[in-house]
Amino acid sequence: IAGIVLLLIFVVVSRSMEPDKELSARAYLVALAIFCSVALGLRWTALPVPDEQELAIAPNGKPNQLVFGTVSLQSHYELEEPLTVNRLFASAIFEAKGEGLGKYDFRALLNSWDFYKRLGVKQSSIGTAFAVHNNQMAPAWFLEKYRNDEDIFHIGTKGKKALGPSWSTGAPLNTWRPEVREMTADLIAQIGKTFRDQPQYLFYVVAPENGGPYFPSENNNKSIGYNRSALPDFHAWLKRRYGSIGELNRQWQTQHRSFEEIKPPPDLLIVDDWPRPHPAAYEFQSWRNDHHHHWLKFLYDNFKKADPNKPVMADHSA
Repeated sequence: IAGIVLLLIFVVVSRSMEPDKELSARAYLVALAIFCSVALGLRWTALPVPDEQELAIAPNGKPNQLVFGTVSLQSHYELEEPLTVNRLFASAIFEAKGEGLGKYDFRALLNSWDFYKRLGVKQSSIGTAFAVHNNQMAPAWFLEKYRNDEDIFHIGTKGKKALGPSWSTGAPLNTWRPEVREMTADLIAQIGKTFRDQPQYLFYVVAPENGGPYFPSENNNKSIGYNRSALPDFHAWLKRRYGSIGELNRQWQTQHRSFEEIKPPPDLLIVDDWPRPHPAAYEFQSWRNDHHHHWLKFLYDNFKKADPNKPVMADHSA
């Protein structure tokens, strides 16, 4: 009887309300229905609690189950406990403390595991800042060693320099530089060596909120790829694509004498648009994206080399 009465009220009210007011009317009726249900003693049948299962992710990262957990601060743990997902609580390494290649100390993260266990956490993951937004993990010793080398950071068109974030010791490093790649590979090797025999850590995350091939500079955001050390790779990429400068000229309808003569287009973040057709701009964009994807693969490959039995994941939430 109560259901029939509510249905009749809903029909009458809905027809008398303007469309933009209909939603509030429905919300009112839902609240009324809940009140009547409580008054009549109606209750939802409680769902059975599923049996607890061991979290086991395939080492190759192939999806084999859905895993729910939290990445909040420790201070939020008790607030989120009723959600029953805190048994997987994400850990993170955002700053690499050490004195040089092969000399890093991750005891703080290992010691925190005892604290997590007392809270009730059973397993964890390790997030890293190797590609967070547009910055790479940059130890203090590395930044000090290259503090006078402007090319170690991204440089935009017209020489606009990258700005490091205030919230991290990371930096928008120039990932074309072999020194950056050497430091990163060594750091990943040390992380894998430390945690590969720690089964409580299920997987690594290499790129939380991955922002792509852009960086903040002295004057707004700029695109990567304009460093003097990056352009030779662009020319080599064009040569692999076209084989010869003659074939490139034929397809582009240009008269370049060599690949090295080709200059990158203006930064699209500055000019908003390119005159068309603009084959150099298309190839420059493709090359930059290709480099960024290969950087992520570089991170993945080094983690799998250091710790083959843990999956390596990326988060593209940016």
